[in-house]
Amino acid sequence: MPRRIHYRQRFLQIIAAFLEGAPSSIEHALHALNTLPRPGDYSLESLVWSPFMAMLNDSVFYESPEFLHELQSQLLGTSRIIDRTYLNYDFRPEMTADENEWYLHLQSLLEFLSGFGSGNQSEAIEEAVESVEESYGRRKAAIAAVMSRLPQPERISDESIYQFVLREVTAILTNIDVRLTVLRTGYLAPGGCYSDLSAYRHPRTAPDASTSLTWAKTALQAIAGSGWVLMSWQFRSDVLLFSLH
Repeated sequence: MPRRIHYRQRFLQIIAAFLEGAPSSIEHALHALNTLPRPGDYSLESLVWSPFMAMLNDSVFYESPEFLHELQSQLLGTSRIIDRTYLNYDFRPEMTADENEWYLHLQSLLEFLSGFGSGNQSEAIEEAVESVEESYGRRKAAIAAVMSRLPQPERISDESIYQFVLREVTAILTNIDVRLTVLRTGYLAPGGCYSDLSAYRHPRTAPDASTSLTWAKTALQAIAGSGWVLMSWQFRSDVLLFSLH
């Protein structure tokens, strides 16, 4: 099993050496930087650490105490800096057979759910709600079966970029209450556990998950190179937080 690289700790050590300013310290820092193993291709770690590797190899940056202190503060989790990137890349050629199957199941489930919540439910659909629930359950089970075959990363940052997107899309598409959607709300109602501010509204209504479905569609397009989705991350004292928007 490959030895885990603690990139945050390594970069803090490299920055400290640069800040010493002595020629021998700078030489040591550059050697440590250039012998540091690169993160895996398309991984969340590569998204986070590759820019730091490029900047710290440039004297414009490593000779600037102001930049080094700012970067040090960011890595210690004491700054408010939030890094961002827009994703638009066709990752499908990089996917394994199981990952591609996961992606295709999500596309199919998205198409299935897009037929509900438009407010034009027919009597036939209302009468067939049990069948609809069974179909939704089968689709969810197929996704769960594929995901169970995939290696589970120890940390989120060990995932690939597209795995992170697929997991977030899965969380949205597999948590819809299709019975409530068909019979009561007239729009996509979320299922599972969630919180909202509807307790402050009278009468209380179920949230509308339609915009989440739209986001899920855009996210799947983004990892196929035909759409855009925003990803951000922020260092806190003991964790690295990732978000998709």
